Amino acid sequence: MTISLINTLCPGDTSISLRVKVIRIELLAETTLADETTLRVANILLADKTGSVVFSARGDQVDMFKPGTWISIQQGQIELSYGRMLLTVPGDGSIQSISPPIEESDSLNLLSNITQNQYQYAPIHQDQ
Repeated sequence: MTISLINTLCPGDTSISLRVKVIRIELLAETTLADETTLRVANILLADKTGSVVFSARGDQVDMFKPGTWISIQQGQIELSYGRMLLTVPGDGSIQSISPPIEESDSLNLLSNITQNQYQYAPIHQDQ
């Protein structure tokens, strides 16, 4: 398993493994359905020594993140939402709390947020 760094992530990447620190949590929506089920969506800012990215947490994933803690993400993927990259973890992925890596605990790059980059889909033209 190769651990990726945030600054190497690109739109469409899959099978991503990361070790990152939770910086901030912003609850976007919380709705209770008729069957009393609560649906939640949160944007969570994560960082490593190379940059930061927003993680889109859904449902029970929201409870797995606490500001200031370190987490390991396995089988993550990058999705585009309104032209911006978001990190997600589908059903076959995992999120686990970990001990802070000694070499990275004080050196986070919060200035390079890759979610702020704008991307556009471009058609691919093939010559015939």
